[in-house]
Amino acid sequence: MVTLPDGTQYMPVTTVKTLAQATALGLPASAVGTASAPIFVPPGQDPQGTINSWSGNSISNNPYWFAITWALPSNNFKVADGPIYDAYGNFEYGATGQASGQFIDGTMTGMGDVLHLGTNNPINTQDIQSGVNAVANGGTVTVVQVHYP
Repeated sequence: MVTLPDGTQYMPVTTVKTLAQATALGLPASAVGTASAPIFVPPGQDPQGTINSWSGNSISNNPYWFAITWALPSNNFKVADGPIYDAYGNFEYGATGQASGQFIDGTMTGMGDVLHLGTNNPINTQDIQSGVNAVANGGTVTVVQVHYP
């Protein structure tokens, strides 16, 4: 859940990107590319804590370190935690990049292309931008229990 400074709250959503995601969510194959789902947070993750860790510290000033951090297998949530967490990695990547203050519009998705080995799906770009927007608009991110569907 993202809470904006004026108290407005919204649930970030993604588009179901793969058959593995659709299957994990109990959706038919026709949901791929058309159905929306919440951006699920893997167990044990603290999205706002991660965002805060990139805001105003020394590693925030090093785009190389930022890219390396997000290229680590431990930040590949779809592999480590399951396909429904794919969007979370992209959302957090965008949110932490925005929090670091080092990246301007378009840079995050361009670096996302590199991290996805040049095959960045438009849904990845949407999820990255969702994270950028949450932080750019002064939002704080909290975890809520969502039962889907």
